[in-house]
Amino acid sequence: LYLSPYIFQKPEKGDSIAILAVGNEIIAYNVTKNESADISCGLQERLLSLKNELNMQIVLFLSVYNRGRYYFYLLNQVPDFNELTVLFKDKFEALLTNYLIKEYNS
Repeated sequence: LYLSPYIFQKPEKGDSIAILAVGNEIIAYNVTKNESADISCGLQERLLSLKNELNMQIVLFLSVYNRGRYYFYLLNQVPDFNELTVLFKDKFEALLTNYLIKEYNS
């Protein structure tokens, strides 16, 4: 065990929530229940603020939602296109298309 680095995490119970921020838009998906998820405006603003502070345009946040609280465990600034298509389906493609058109016209 001492030859390789390991990360140990305490497993959290709850729903796995994937939140994608593209530009100034956010969509969320409950992976556990296989359905769209709603997140509060306050959380959306905080995640967009973090994304902007880190100077990222596209970021995927993964979290566990349990008893009204989000426990974030991953921030991915280079998410896989196929993964996002599977998770968010048409919403992702529409979000990305709108973002790219807006960036092209700027």
